[in-house]
Amino acid sequence: MKKVAKLSMLFVLLLYILCGCSQTKQTEVVAGNESNTEQQMKANLDLMYPVYQNLLLTDLCNCDLTFMKGMMGHDFEANLYSIEHLDADKIEVSFDSDIKYDVKVKEVEAIQRDAFGYTLFCAYNDKGIEKYGDLADGISFDDYTANIAENEEIPAFYTYQIYVNLKTEEEQIENFDDLEINTMTVSYKGKEYDFDIGTIKFEPKMEFKEKFAEDLAGQSSAKVKTACQNYIPLDNTCEGFFEIDLPECLLTEKKEMTITSIGLSNADGIGIEKVQIRLANDEQSMDMEYKEGDELTIPQNTLASIKILGQMDSLKNKIGGYCSVSVDVGYKIDGEENDFQYQILAKGYMRTPYEIYAYQVDGIDIFDFYLNKISYYDVNMSW
Repeated sequence: MKKVAKLSMLFVLLLYILCGCSQTKQTEVVAGNESNTEQQMKANLDLMYPVYQNLLLTDLCNCDLTFMKGMMGHDFEANLYSIEHLDADKIEVSFDSDIKYDVKVKEVEAIQRDAFGYTLFCAYNDKGIEKYGDLADGISFDDYTANIAENEEIPAFYTYQIYVNLKTEEEQIENFDDLEINTMTVSYKGKEYDFDIGTIKFEPKMEFKEKFAEDLAGQSSAKVKTACQNYIPLDNTCEGFFEIDLPECLLTEKKEMTITSIGLSNADGIGIEKVQIRLANDEQSMDMEYKEGDELTIPQNTLASIKILGQMDSLKNKIGGYCSVSVDVGYKIDGEENDFQYQILAKGYMRTPYEIYAYQVDGIDIFDFYLNKISYYDVNMSW
């Protein structure tokens, strides 16, 4: 009998070790436990949810940021996430470059478990949706509510915003050996965390043609009315589309202006799917689609707004992204041709720390399970 008892104890110990090594956990119901809600009792309690390790995450990844002379902004931002509360004043951030920089870190509002979406819960249980808005087979919304939304074991993520300003006006910066950043190092209470963030670089020999508030062809001709646009969202969709909206960005005065070209550059694999232009003055307003090769004349005393549907394949299969995009506009005034550039900082904001953790730590293919089922047109009705 003693031998059997020892074998039973060893078997129980082995099961405990195996369960402890798992990345996920099943919901358990204890007989007579009155704390289980009626909603939980209705749900499928064999489903899995993640058990979180205490580590640092960041949304700064897959960067393709190229700054150059003439740009209005040489800055970028990132978020750090932790299930443990940190002292923001003791978080130290550094980068592998000769460029000097200023860094500010501040705590912002924590991300709560209601940001852990239904589709992510399905992905943890090897279930995907067929199309945007669907429920997965065998997993109800009650299951999600019981296992995630009302599950106090799913922690909030404390969030710390990092703001970085590159000091690109330093004398002799063009002679520095390393003007490229590839790694962000975060130090906290004696521990260091290295993050591969892609590429952030400064090109001192390149000149950006930014013409904010300048007369494009002499006094009272036309002006670029608005400055650079920061932090537009790069959302993951199955087409890899993203939107740049430049409302009232051009103003003609005493001369008419003809747009001869519109393009996107300064980011790898970037292109244009569609362009819409709105012209408005005291007499009328009109919307039109601009196509490559067209020439569009803007009358005198008219405001022009430009809306671009861009495309990048990386948005189909990479989590996160950060680009310094150039909108390149060619124009003619009085028969003289010229061009200018409009700086856009675009970042992938829509992935939550729960999705980052699932993708980077637990190896959950959130693209295959649901992101590649979401069309840009599912969530944007304006095009």
